[in-house]
Amino acid sequence: MKLSIYIILVFFFIACKNEKETPGTLETTVKNNKKSLAKNTDKTTSQGTLLCLINGKNWSYTEASGIITKNKRTNETLATVTFKQKINKKTESVQLYYDAITKKLKNISVSIYVEQNKHTGLAGGMQRTTYELFSTDKKDSNESMAGTIDTSGANTLSGNANAIINYNQKHLIKNKHDEILHITDLQFSNVGYSDLSNGLKF
Repeated sequence: MKLSIYIILVFFFIACKNEKETPGTLETTVKNNKKSLAKNTDKTTSQGTLLCLINGKNWSYTEASGIITKNKRTNETLATVTFKQKINKKTESVQLYYDAITKKLKNISVSIYVEQNKHTGLAGGMQRTTYELFSTDKKDSNESMAGTIDTSGANTLSGNANAIINYNQKHLIKNKHDEILHITDLQFSNVGYSDLSNGLKF
């Protein structure tokens, strides 16, 4: 009888202890789940591999490639990285051009679908629209870009970038928030590339 009472008391004590620890345990689990979710979100989405945010929205790619070339006229070595998103027969792209010597971002080109106004000779509606910014451009006061590339990998490239790009023909863009692109948190790694800098020159 005494043994039974002792066992009951032990179970009661353990249950109370577990109940007290539950909030802390739950909080830790939630934090860990959030961390896991964040790590997964950094890598993949339902539309491919996450590359960056474009005007605050995730932009993912389904194809990535790189190439390093040398301009025979300027003797400049350029690393070009291209990301493509192919979904529902529509293709969007982000193309980054880095100086392979200084490792700094020189040019950026982004082609995405945005809603355009109907205009002479133009159908309007959702149209593929290209935003570009080059280091040699005379930039508007709000435009900027920055980024670096790592070419030390044996067969792969990694890097980052951020940019603010104005669309020059603003009268074609229907929604004001699409007149300016904010490219943020752009990061990539393990992108395979071809090095033609010692052979084919442009």
